[in-house]
Amino acid sequence: MNFWTFIVETNTFNFLIMLAIIAVICKLSNVSSLLEKLKSDIVEKLDNAQSEKESSLKRLSEAKQSVQNLDQELENRRKSAEEKAKAVEVKISNDINKQIEYVNNNVLSVIKSEEKKIESRAIEDTLKSSAKLAEEKIKSALKSDPNLHNIFIEESIKAI
Repeated sequence: MNFWTFIVETNTFNFLIMLAIIAVICKLSNVSSLLEKLKSDIVEKLDNAQSEKESSLKRLSEAKQSVQNLDQELENRRKSAEEKAKAVEVKISNDINKQIEYVNNNVLSVIKSEEKKIESRAIEDTLKSSAKLAEEKIKSALKSDPNLHNIFIEESIKAI
């Protein structure tokens, strides 16, 4: 067999031709700069990931601190709300007591006013009844004794 035939027919020759083609393509397409660019992109992404990790850890720490104080803050707000509610309760109670006192005073003054009106009417009715009764007694006394009429006239003249 011929050496040239042997080389052409074997895989070794084909492999060497493929390597030569790949080397020419790599030289023409500047693969090393592409690999450098990919490498720098990966390094940049790793740096960004690291800074994001640090930022996330910092936020996690802040969140833990805020949650840690959350129970105390909630308790403080609850106590504050209770104090405000008690103050409002006292104010409402005082306002209600003032209103009750005002109403009671008004009721008492209305009652006194009505008592005076009733008393005045009772006195007026008593006076009218007394005057009527006196008039009837005088009339009946004059009817029973006509001489009393003359005595009454003389006493009236003497009084003047």
